[in-house]
Amino acid sequence: MDNIKATQHHENENENENENENENENENENENENENENENENENENENENENENENENENCRLNLNINPLYDIITDKERSDKCHEAVTILSNNNAIPFTVSANVAEKVSQYKWTAHCSCINIPYYRFKTQKTINGKRFIISLSHFLMGRIPEGYNVIDHINRCTLDNTWSNLRFTTFSANSQNATRAVAKAGFIGVKKRGVQCYDAVMRFQGHTIYLGCYRSREVAAYAYNCGALELHNGIALVNDVPKPEEYEWNSEIMKLEQIAPIKLPFYSRNKHSWKGVDFISGKYRANIKLQNGVSFWLGTFDKPEIAAYAHNLACLAIDPVKAVLNDVPTPNIKEYKWDPVKMKLVKQTLVQLQKPRKGNKYRGITIHKNKYIACIYISKKRIHLGGYDKEVLAAMAYNCGLKQFNPDNDNLIFNDVEMPHGYKWNADTLRIVLC
Repeated sequence: MDNIKATQHHENENENENENENENENENENENENENENENENENENENENENENENENENCRLNLNINPLYDIITDKERSDKCHEAVTILSNNNAIPFTVSANVAEKVSQYKWTAHCSCINIPYYRFKTQKTINGKRFIISLSHFLMGRIPEGYNVIDHINRCTLDNTWSNLRFTTFSANSQNATRAVAKAGFIGVKKRGVQCYDAVMRFQGHTIYLGCYRSREVAAYAYNCGALELHNGIALVNDVPKPEEYEWNSEIMKLEQIAPIKLPFYSRNKHSWKGVDFISGKYRANIKLQNGVSFWLGTFDKPEIAAYAHNLACLAIDPVKAVLNDVPTPNIKEYKWDPVKMKLVKQTLVQLQKPRKGNKYRGITIHKNKYIACIYISKKRIHLGGYDKEVLAAMAYNCGLKQFNPDNDNLIFNDVEMPHGYKWNADTLRIVLC
């Protein structure tokens, strides 16, 4: 029994020793874990502090450009010289050629310039260089290297001709974000020109964006005129530098900077106006006839007559437009028709029919016009608007020829193209305008 008790006591002591050893090991492990956690926390704090310091340094570099000495390599005197001679330099990585002005070419060539393509499928390059001074690395682009720090009131440095390979003085300028985006290459609108939108059948609006606002530049009947209006507005608001349309100046318009629109200074001729079958301005086709009308800006309409041909109706509309406003008239591009049966009445504002004398040729066997022989009498007559007017029967041929002359002159006194018989009034006779006869005095 004593041996069994001694053995159990010995086992209990061994178990207590093992438990104490396990507790010590767990305590040591916990202490090591805590030490590792503290070390990791210290490392993370140091890393965060370093990152904050780097961010602060970068922010200081961005906000305070005075710490970058590369901005002062080119002096203000060299920038003010504006040398027009250009020198070509190759980039260090891809041997891409770029040009700078001759007065700074020597300083630019002392640095290694790396070309970076900023856009895909567009030849837009940005050249950068770097230099380490007192253990700090400074990076600068070529445009900032040449132009220096951006003054207050401007945001970026712009290439005027949109070619980043041309870095001469004449192609660089300080500008704002708005002017820089205005000078950028952009997609052409559906109308075929920048800043032109089609509205209606034959109306084109000229619009542009400036400082976040849309500016309306007028509505015009030609897309080329609307494109020119956009050119004038863009150049005026962006100090003469903007991406514009390649269109000539219209002769009928002049730019007005006060209202920011093109003003009409001469009549405009339109070849077509609508999708109708008879595409003339102010012409309607009603009941087999062509009706000419004009509508003023106050809504008042004028009927100008009804005609057999659309060209005559379009010509009547032209005459009415010229009578109302000869400067700002919008005309149909039709030639002047050869019409003798109509004349323009400025009082009635329409083309009215006039008495048209039909010129006659001498009949066979007669030497005078407008004479026929009937029952040994010389009959004088004229034709006005296809109607025969009898001027009497005479015993002498000379009297009938003179009656034809008098009647022709009476019914068409303003026409200088009439052809008369070569006779004179016989002595003792006179013309009676009431009876249309030659009578004795």
